Amino acid sequence: MKKLSKQIIILSIAIASLFIVSAAAQARPSYQVQLQPLESCLSCHTNRGGGGSLNSFGQDWASNGRQFKKIAKKDSDGDGFTNEREIKDKTLPGDPESNRDARPSYLLIGSFVLGAIAIIAGIWTLVANSRKDNS
Repeated sequence: MKKLSKQIIILSIAIASLFIVSAAAQARPSYQVQLQPLESCLSCHTNRGGGGSLNSFGQDWASNGRQFKKIAKKDSDGDGFTNEREIKDKTLPGDPESNRDARPSYLLIGSFVLGAIAIIAGIWTLVANSRKDNS
């Protein structure tokens, strides 16, 4: 039974790690180099998974030959922060609700919640199995 408990702990940690790592979706590598440190599809798209409709920043990006230098000083989402400032602040330049005044970033909160749920589930399973062992 103890071997099973260790396996459950390891599996729980692995699942939690996957949630945390997968939460940071990667933009196309050729685009991401210009937009570092942003890694979310929501940087340019209205869809969390990328593809489809572009937000205001994505539209500016596309209409300017996908050259960030051309739109760095622009405020694509009209929130009072330039695209360059938002990228440095790790906020979304195409979402007026995402700026340094609106921290913590909602992009990270979901990954932490999912990771915490996986860890709690693993601990709960470990406790339940140890109670069975003691019975």
